[in-house]
Amino acid sequence: MIRRQPGGVVEELAAANLKHAASFLQGAYTIVLALALSEAFKQFVADSGERNIFWDRTASLIGFLVQIFPFFHGMSRYLFKTYLMPGVSPDDWPGYLMFDGIAFMMMSGCFFVMSRSLSTDRWMRFYGSAGLLLVFDSIWIGVGLWRGVKQIEMWLYLNGVLAVGMLIALFIWRKSEKSLGPPIMYAVFNGATTVASYYFMRNFYFST
Repeated sequence: MIRRQPGGVVEELAAANLKHAASFLQGAYTIVLALALSEAFKQFVADSGERNIFWDRTASLIGFLVQIFPFFHGMSRYLFKTYLMPGVSPDDWPGYLMFDGIAFMMMSGCFFVMSRSLSTDRWMRFYGSAGLLLVFDSIWIGVGLWRGVKQIEMWLYLNGVLAVGMLIALFIWRKSEKSLGPPIMYAVFNGATTVASYYFMRNFYFST
């Protein structure tokens, strides 16, 4: 539950401590996501050789980008609304913040693995890490809903939609070691869920 703190020196110190801890967490997962984003572009643009750009990785890159952006935006907005908004402090926040930190770092790690798996012959590893990302995210959302953070419920439904799209791709191309189909399917479903996320959750993303 989220409650507003009354004024006073003790409350101000508690709020400052909470803000510092949440800011540290935000900085930690931001670094990992930045490394993943950098690695994705390095996988797309060659350092040397005859090929300057790996165009066959375009779909994987697009799918990766349209997922990492709303994840990062959503993580930042969640931290702000839950821990950093002036006058708001959650009950028992150290335990919840530690759980959020572990979950966000694990999801950021999945993004890094995805960034190293953009080539068409590694689509199974890309899908595996993306599936693990959805599992971690859904568990985190479930805990948040149990905690009383109702604004993130839509993400759980969108995870289900994306998971269905991934399962369809896995069934169709399950015997293909190298294919453009799964990355294209992933990009399409990810683009759709991202648009839906920003439409249905626009108040969460852009309002106080």
